Amino acid sequence: IDLNSGFSSLYVPEVARALFNIESEQLTWVWKVLINVAKAADAKNLILKDCPAIEEDVALLANLVNLQRLELDGTWVKDVTPLSALTNLQTLSLNVDRKSDLTPLSALTNLQDLHLHGTAVSKEQISWLRKRLPQAKITVSPDPAKSNSTQ
Repeated sequence: IDLNSGFSSLYVPEVARALFNIESEQLTWVWKVLINVAKAADAKNLILKDCPAIEEDVALLANLVNLQRLELDGTWVKDVTPLSALTNLQTLSLNVDRKSDLTPLSALTNLQDLHLHGTAVSKEQISWLRKRLPQAKITVSPDPAKSNSTQ
């Protein structure tokens, strides 16, 4: 938990797994509790890495409407639709499934930076998003596992 800016940021690094030394089901419960803490604290920034609770249900984040920065690196999001409620987002970073429909992200009109990591989204989807979100810098980086296997 990052308390530097009056509890406006909540940071949950991978290290949490090692620190808590808990099983997967318990870790999912911890993630859900931390998301509720973020909501109660009216967090502006939320960084969750490798978060299985989000993979199961990204709708857990839909009520965090004051978020300005959301990083879900290492968390595979199958359905981005609930994220469309986060209209105050300025920065979004996530991994999406290649079959994911990215059109709901066009509702994020305050978005300045969109980072799609480890994705296999089509050029057509990215082009469509760039037209809908002209103010946003959209970057797509390849799946690190695939990059490493070809070297």
